[in-house]
Amino acid sequence: MALAPMFAELRIRIQKVSVLKRLDDSLCFDVSQYLVARRLGGAAELLLETTLSVKGICKAVGMNDQNLFSRLFRKRFGTTPSRYRSRRTVERVEGRRGDNR
Repeated sequence: MALAPMFAELRIRIQKVSVLKRLDDSLCFDVSQYLVARRLGGAAELLLETTLSVKGICKAVGMNDQNLFSRLFRKRFGTTPSRYRSRRTVERVEGRRGDNR
């Protein structure tokens, strides 16, 4: 059994945790929360600019659990991803109608 690759992977994981902890301490915010915020922001853009499914957008922004994605999205934006897309689309259409008057 080759233990060297297993130890190398463990060492990389420990280093990653150490780096994230140092970033948290020096930047005064949680790096994981920052990453989630960036992913949700990217998802909001994709909802408005593409026809990708919510599941496809979830994967595109690096989240594997669609239920967790939807819960986090709702917490941040106050609505589900699907409703966010439909409301924003309606707002843009109504905005264009107002421009033509």
